[in-house]
Formats: sequence, C-alpha cells, structure tokens
Amino acid sequence: MKYLPLLCLTVVACGSLRSEPAPKKSAAAPVVVTIVVDQLAAWVASERLETLPADGGFARLRREGTYVRAIRYAHGATETACGHAALFTGAPPARTGVMSNEALRGSRVVSTMMDDDTRLVSTRGVSARAGASPKVLRVDGVADMFRAGYPDALVLGLSLKDRGAILPVGKAPKVAVWFDIETAELVTSTYYSEALPPWAVDISRTIPERLAQPWTPLDPAWLAKHVLTPDDQDGEEPSMRAFPHDLIREAPLGAAVRLSPQSDMMLVELALAALDAERREGQPTLLSLSLSANDIIGHAFGPDAWEAWDELLRLDGTLARLFDGLDKRFGADGWAVALSADHGVEPIPEVQPLRPECKSASADRWGRPCRDLKRMSREAITVELMKTANALLGPGQWLYGFVGAFVALTPEGRAAGVRERLVPRLLATLEANQGIAAAFDVGKLPATCPSDASLEALVCNAYPPESDGDIMVVLKPGAGFGDGSGATHGMPYTYDLTVPFLVRAPKHVTAGRVIDEELSFSTFTHTVAKLLNVPAPPSAFPAKPLD
Repeated sequence: MKYLPLLCLTVVACGSLRSEPAPKKSAAAPVVVTIVVDQLAAWVASERLETLPADGGFARLRREGTYVRAIRYAHGATETACGHAALFTGAPPARTGVMSNEALRGSRVVSTMMDDDTRLVSTRGVSARAGASPKVLRVDGVADMFRAGYPDALVLGLSLKDRGAILPVGKAPKVAVWFDIETAELVTSTYYSEALPPWAVDISRTIPERLAQPWTPLDPAWLAKHVLTPDDQDGEEPSMRAFPHDLIREAPLGAAVRLSPQSDMMLVELALAALDAERREGQPTLLSLSLSANDIIGHAFGPDAWEAWDELLRLDGTLARLFDGLDKRFGADGWAVALSADHGVEPIPEVQPLRPECKSASADRWGRPCRDLKRMSREAITVELMKTANALLGPGQWLYGFVGAFVALTPEGRAAGVRERLVPRLLATLEANQGIAAAFDVGKLPATCPSDASLEALVCNAYPPESDGDIMVVLKPGAGFGDGSGATHGMPYTYDLTVPFLVRAPKHVTAGRVIDEELSFSTFTHTVAKLLNVPAPPSAFPAKPLD
C-alpha cells in the first residue's frame, strides 16, 4: 500500500470525549444564523476576502467578529453531505453515518438523503416521488440539542441541495426546504409537512423571472484587476467559457438555477420570508442557510475563473443584504451568525501551473500541487475493476462501481469466500493506476480510529461501519475525479480539508480578531452550541468554542 505525507495536519482526538457542563439559560432567547458556503476553501478565503468591498458581508463579519483562517476536517472523503453533517454534529462520517453525497438503493445510486418512506412535496402538493429526510444520521446535532433545551424553538433549514437543507437542522426542525432540479421549484418532504409553506410557494413562483436576464459580470474592472486568467480559459465548461451566460437558454431551467448566483439571493429572500412568517416574538431561533452556487459554479468553471470570482463578489453583497435584514428584525446586537464551508477545492489542471505558489520556492501552506495534475474517470476505473473481477471469478456482476470515493461490491461480490479473494485483486489493480495514491479495504479498518493525523485516521473517520462501500480510493495530489472540465474535491489533502470559519456574536465573540492557528472542524460545532446556549452534541470531537 502506498502512503503520502500530509501537510500541516492538526491532530484531532478520536477517543474518549470530555463532558461539558450544561450552559446556563440567558434571559434573551438566542437567534443564531448558520451559513455554509459550499466549496469555499480556506485557501480561497485567505486569498480573496481582503479584496472584497468594505461595505460587503464578509468585511462586516471580519470587523464585528472573529475570522479563523482554517478549520480542518478529520475525514478523508471531503464531500458536501459529509461536511454538513460534520459541522453540525462535531463528528466525522464514521460516527454520523453520512459517508457520501450518494447511497445505494439496491442497484440504484441515489441521493444519500432519499427516504422511500417519505414523499416529495412541491407547490402542487404531495407527489408520487420519494422524498428526503435525515434518516441517514446516526447521531444528534446542535439543532437536536437546541430543540431538547428549548422545546418551543424555531429551527429552519434552507438550501438548493437536499443535504444542505436537511443535515444542519437535525431530526426535528420546523421545516427544511430545498430546490428540486427536475421540476425547477422549491420542495420539502412529508417527513416535515404535507404542504410546502406559503412563503416557500411564493418564492418558488418567482424562479423563472430570476433568470430572465443573462449573467454578466457585476464589476468587470474589479475582475480584471484580480483574476489570474482570461475570461475564456481552457478547462472551463466548454459550452460556456466566457461571459455573458444566458443560462436559461443554455441549460434546462433546473440546472440553470443551480448554476446562477441568483440562487444565493433567492435563498436569502426565502430565509427572511420564513422568519417573518414562522417566528413568534421572543422565540429561540436557529436558521440554517446552505448556499450552493459557489460549488456549482466552481465545478463548472474552476475556482480561478471569472465566474467564480464574480460569484464571490455577488455573494458578498447578498450576505450584506441578509445581515441588514437581520438588523431590521432583531437589532444589530440581537442576532449571531456562524459561517463556514463543507469542503475545499482543488485548482483546475489548466490553471494551477500559472498560480503564484507554483512559481515560488516556498512551501505552500495549503498543499496545492503543481504537477501530475489530471482528471480521473470513475467510469474508466470501474471498467478496469470489472475486468479484474471477471478474470478472477468469471463473468458476473461483482461490483456496482463508485459511491463517492468508495468502490461498492454487489451482494455476489460480498459473499463469503468471494470478498476475501476479490478485494486484494481489486486493491492491486487500483494501486497500479498512476493517479491513485492508496486504496483501503474498509473491512480491515480498526473499530476505534487512530487519534493522530495520519492518512489511516482520515480514511477510518471517513467510513461508517456497515455502509455501502468496500474500498476507499485516495487519488494522488493533483488528481481528481472529473469529466474533462471544471474543478473537483473529495481528497484528504489540505486544499480540500481546510475551510474558513467566521463568527459574529456581539458580546459573545471577540470583534476584529484573526486566528491564524489551524483549529478543528468541531470548533464550529462547539461555538454554535455555545451561541444557542446548549451543550455540544455528545458525539462531537472535543474543541474549545470561540469567545
């Protein structure tokens, strides 16, 4: 088996958890807003937040709160679902049960949030399609602790993605609302309600008009000053490499909405409408927003593209408008916000050699690679693995293929006497691939994960026992799963494992402070729990909340 040195890893304890005394209830009911900016890597934030306008949302967070440049995840499969679950439970996938964005249902690969016991609910009512729920979660999160401490609390989860709406708000929120790409409308599921809330119906009906105008740069001069590459850059989505983007003409409506920065503003308007409609005066409140446009745009164009920079600038203004809305409803001192991200991102192969760190003799804090950059095809690797299996066992259906970073065997491949013969051969095939650093038989992972910062610990923390996968695949730095363009993430390297954390809480968290020391991802969990005036979840890794 091959092993790789990992840069700047923070040791996160996997053993016994220290207990914390229950916080004393304060007179004022907490109002806490959590924001997850999908795919906002620590290196991107560190490089770009200072370039944003002084009147923007990020500048306000930095003036009025604390900015931690990097919190580090303890799991190696850095995907959206895994990251959201980790932030809000303080635990890695090995404990939360959230292994990937996807899951197997028989031979089908579906959203990990899909729950066949529920039905999707849209503006037209309950549909025949399966809905989604937090059924996959094996542990409680901060939202569950909040509801236990404040039974009358209002808990709301909103996102474009089902996983982004559902996982942060735990098992008993008031409602979770997300966007259905198939019908291009906002939805919920019967797990939460038999009807979509009226405020969500109203916003859903405005979706087509939000894409009526082409996407053009908000500030071309600002982009030209800061962006490393030309607008029309190799490696970006081939059909839309340069502005303007008439998204509604270039893609189906559902896909167009997901690719548009307008989706961030839609979710902010949805959040304010939800507060106005659902919250009673003095009611303890947790509002979770997961903003997905940064991730969708990053996958299509890469983090260095004009489109990615424009999205960040627009997001900055959108956050400012959200904060103004919260000021009007609660007063400037009446609310707190915690902002982070679910995972990082790797620069695209066509651009990374042009970046400053690849022209410097100094070591890169974020471990971004400058050579051996490539996109790997899951489908091509699966074909090779099937050849290996058939050569060993004869023609048959021995494996399904990939579920996230994991290769999943069929029941035939997992059968007693078969798996023991098959997995070593598959491991050898994988490790012979020039883009693969290591492959791990999850059946041989220890029952208790190592408490160090090794690759073995990251892999162990990434796999929930008795889940769909059988082999975890770790690509080499610079390699990523992809389809020929855009960016990727998902590997146990610093550029994917570290994200920023900004928290603003008047009278509770120091204003104007920047923390350069790398902290554990569970710092987010413990800090949010403290702001909600409840204990951290029992399964959370130890960490000190910010003050």
